[in-house]
Amino acid sequence: MKTRSLVNAAMMIAIYFVFFILYFIGIFPELLSFALPLPFIIFHLTHKKVSDLVWMFVGCLVGTYLIGSVFGLFTTLLYGLVGVVLAIGMCEGWPYWNRILNAALIFVIVLPLSTKVLTGMNMSDMLIEMIQESIAIANGLVESLGQENVSSAVDLYNELSESIPSIISMLMPTLLIFVGGVSAFISEKLGTVVLKRMNIAEIKSEPLSEFQLGTMPVVVLFICNLLAMFISNESLQVVFINVMVLLNLLFLIQGFVLIYSFFKARSQKGLAIVIMVFALLSNLSLIVSMLGMMDAVFNYRSRFALKSS
Repeated sequence: MKTRSLVNAAMMIAIYFVFFILYFIGIFPELLSFALPLPFIIFHLTHKKVSDLVWMFVGCLVGTYLIGSVFGLFTTLLYGLVGVVLAIGMCEGWPYWNRILNAALIFVIVLPLSTKVLTGMNMSDMLIEMIQESIAIANGLVESLGQENVSSAVDLYNELSESIPSIISMLMPTLLIFVGGVSAFISEKLGTVVLKRMNIAEIKSEPLSEFQLGTMPVVVLFICNLLAMFISNESLQVVFINVMVLLNLLFLIQGFVLIYSFFKARSQKGLAIVIMVFALLSNLSLIVSMLGMMDAVFNYRSRFALKSS
């Protein structure tokens, strides 16, 4: 490292330590988890040398291990690697959703590993235990009310408690990718704003309103549905189900984007928000997902743009 690069790395490591300590002691940990990748993004976009970025990552890794032991090590391994991947992607000009997906994959690898080391439990088992405890508490509250329909409510809670373990175990990869994608998306947006305010770089970042999957995911979804009907192998079934659930979630997002774009073209953004909230609350997500799928094939938003112009 050159002297200037070394000084800036030390400054970014110090900022990272401040974020980590606040995160470690529990001061707005949810918000700080989005900020932890920022020092890596700022440093790399300033110096543009991968070797220097790696040394900074190693320094943060060692420092947080000394401060927070194994917890600090895995926290930096998770959010530090997310920052490294986003920083390299932003610097090298990777396609926007490509760098978000690559950062999300870090969650799939590191989060289950860190959970296993820190708690001695699989992440799915820990999540199942937490949900079952919540159901047990709700069950106890319902029973204490002593209402006439309490038996049906108890039966419902028991059915949920029995079905949740298989659902969570099956869909854990999808949940991790989704959580990782949301976290990477927010961190990347924060990084873009900070870089612009500091006059370091102006990174082109696609707004969510331009989220477009294209026709290939529709084909993949159709093939997975077809294969799931004819292949009875349990491991492959789990893969197919995860792919289908993840794609349906993405089509749901695209469906909401389509609804928002439709009403935005007519200067009715408020009505779009009301309809989207109503769709979520009234279990119309399947219809919204189908709208997103149709938009992926026919690109309705381009027609809205033409009409509005």
